[in-house]
Amino acid sequence: MSRDRYRIAAILPREWEWGGQLLLGAMDYARGHRSVRCLDVPFSASAPARLRLGRPLPFDAALVWANRDASWVRRLLAEGVPVVAASGEWSGEVPWVSYDNSLVVRA
Repeated sequence: MSRDRYRIAAILPREWEWGGQLLLGAMDYARGHRSVRCLDVPFSASAPARLRLGRPLPFDAALVWANRDASWVRRLLAEGVPVVAASGEWSGEVPWVSYDNSLVVRA
């Protein structure tokens, strides 16, 4: 974790409107909580496996919307990064949220 702020990556598809809406919500939350910093890490929904994450990872946790082709999700899990999925694609492996006029945590 960074010294002064908890860094959360919003790893969301750049092409889809709801990805932008989730990002805005995450950034709104971070603005209201000084100990949290939200990082925008967009990827292409048509080629999710192409996302390249550096070393060391520039964040402490991640909110992701990714299908099973996104092998980088497994890397995050293997490195012990807390991950929350914004889809059910990874249910059983990571907690996920569902959007239906409000966010509901599902584990």
